[in-house]
Amino acid sequence: MNKLFVIFALALGFAAYGQNTNSENVGKVETNPDGSTVLKLDGIDIEFDQSGQWSKIYSTYTHPVEFPDRRGIKKAQVIAEEKGKAQLIRFLDQQVESQRIVEEVDSTVQQSKRTQGTGSNDEFTKTSQRTMVESVKEFTRSYAAGNLRGVTILETGYNEKAGEVWVKLGISRKTVAAAGAIKQSMTAPGGTSAAGKAKNDSQDVQKQPSEVRTGRDLPSSDPPN
Repeated sequence: MNKLFVIFALALGFAAYGQNTNSENVGKVETNPDGSTVLKLDGIDIEFDQSGQWSKIYSTYTHPVEFPDRRGIKKAQVIAEEKGKAQLIRFLDQQVESQRIVEEVDSTVQQSKRTQGTGSNDEFTKTSQRTMVESVKEFTRSYAAGNLRGVTILETGYNEKAGEVWVKLGISRKTVAAAGAIKQSMTAPGGTSAAGKAKNDSQDVQKQPSEVRTGRDLPSSDPPN
């Protein structure tokens, strides 16, 4: 969790640098009427409060829809959600590796030839050929892995004209703190998680009754029929 705050502090420094110099170098900076600012990057938006502290970060990702029915749209939204998380991870922490290989091959080929004549009139010829090959190979790899805490789905949608869906994810100081507090209380010594308690109460498989899920807190759920 400390690593997450350090990375956001670095993002704050880049935002301040963009406001003091040329903001086009690090992204577009917009100012809201309440005095807060938003640093807009490619797929990533970071919101800062009036004191210059980060308050929220958003990740928006789009994905094409192959079959525009309910199943196809839902599948594309799930893919966009997971890629949006990966996009957020790559922004927070990414390892890039560059490798360069220089190869030099020196090969010599010798060829001997004998021409046999009458008597002792044999002729021997020898040919030597050297081949030099040089090559330079460069490989670049990137790797990103990390833990996200307090991520919520803020918006999902489908654009029929463009044939694509979008998912907007968000993290705020409040959701990060709430997720951390809940996880700490559930894993505290002597505590019992809700999943563990339910498992202890009954070992039987419970049949799920019919339900209707509504509300802004479930933006990724299927709408009621």
